[in-house]
Formats: sequence, C-alpha cells, structure tokens
Amino acid sequence: MVRELVHVGVREFRKDLARYMESAQPVAVTRHGQMVGYYLPTPRKVDEKELEEMEQIGERIDALLGEHGITEEDIDEMVEEFNELRHQS
Repeated sequence: MVRELVHVGVREFRKDLARYMESAQPVAVTRHGQMVGYYLPTPRKVDEKELEEMEQIGERIDALLGEHGITEEDIDEMVEEFNELRHQS
C-alpha cells in the first residue's frame, strides 16, 4: 500500500514531530520552499506483502542507479555537495 506524501515546513514538522512519528504517513520536509529531507516512518508491525514491495522498490532503485552508472560513492559525493550548498545559502 503506497501512502500519499505530505509536505510540511521544517518548523511545523519539528512542532508536530510526535504526531508524525505516530503516523504511517511519509512526510517531505521543506525549508523556505526547498526540500531538505523526508521522514519515512517504519511500521510497528510489518506486513509481509508490504515488506516484499519495499524490497522490490529497493531492488528497482538499485537497478536504475546501475543502469545510469551511479555508484554509492557518486551518491555520497552528491549528498556532500548538496549539504555544502545548503549551508552556503
């Protein structure tokens, strides 16, 4: 089951963190209209079908990254560059 992504500002997310942690709803967190991260809750009781679906999604992501020649090192570099740029603004 895919749940709809909710978009919230970082202040609202921080203020209502306990509520988001109790929810199964994934959250996209923004600051000044820019995406800064995602909160993906882990179900307390994992449904086997959902677990299989998540594993399939992970495998598909890995395959897509491989098709485009993107390695874990590339991702680490992109994250580092993103963090540097974010701290500059």
